[in-house]
Amino acid sequence: MVSDTLSTLNWLVEAGADEAAAEEPVNRLAAKAPVQPLPAAVARPAPSSSPARAPAAIVGDAIGTAIPLLCTSLFFLPRHMCRQLGVPLRTFLVEAYLYPTIFCLPMIFVLVLMQRSFYAHRYPQLVLNLLVGTATYGACVLWFVLTREPIGIQLKTRMSRYFGQTGESES
Repeated sequence: MVSDTLSTLNWLVEAGADEAAAEEPVNRLAAKAPVQPLPAAVARPAPSSSPARAPAAIVGDAIGTAIPLLCTSLFFLPRHMCRQLGVPLRTFLVEAYLYPTIFCLPMIFVLVLMQRSFYAHRYPQLVLNLLVGTATYGACVLWFVLTREPIGIQLKTRMSRYFGQTGESES
């Protein structure tokens, strides 16, 4: 195994792999010069004047990412999609942005209520809060599908006929 490794290394050196990284041949088997420790002033950075410097940088990165995404989502994509689909801009904005925003309002209310009543101290409690929020949003989406979408209206009609028939046959 050692001879195989040495033959592979020799082949790479002969092929010039060590010279591809630098302008002169590199001897990887030569002893390296000892690394000298940095002086204490250079080794440790001076303490920052504000301890909140690192989180502020993260917030700046987040804002720097969010602003272009927001501008793209609000100004470019709606007009582009409307041109591609041949849909009026107002209709697209109502269907794509208004309904999801309205569906978030009950979810926000429920999550705020859950935070006040059942504050999540551990992961199972957090999962419970998330499930309740998801169920609230899902109920809003289900209402929308059953009252606004053609396939949902057909499904609601079939369900009302089915349950209406079973209720009449039992009496």
